[in-house]
Amino acid sequence: MDKQYGFSIILIIVGFGLIQTGNDVPFVVGSGVGTISIGVLWLIIQIIKAWKKPKAK
Repeated sequence: MDKQYGFSIILIIVGFGLIQTGNDVPFVVGSGVGTISIGVLWLIIQIIKAWKKPKAK
């Protein structure tokens, strides 16, 4: 597994942690949602790059 995938998974977990803190502060919930979306977007970009990469024969 590449380090980039690990980093994006950590971002997603931190985002879920921010959402689950129990605070009703909109900034904290928004930060959690933003962190999750950045992690998911990074994962999608990396998967598309790996998918488009030509396979060696």
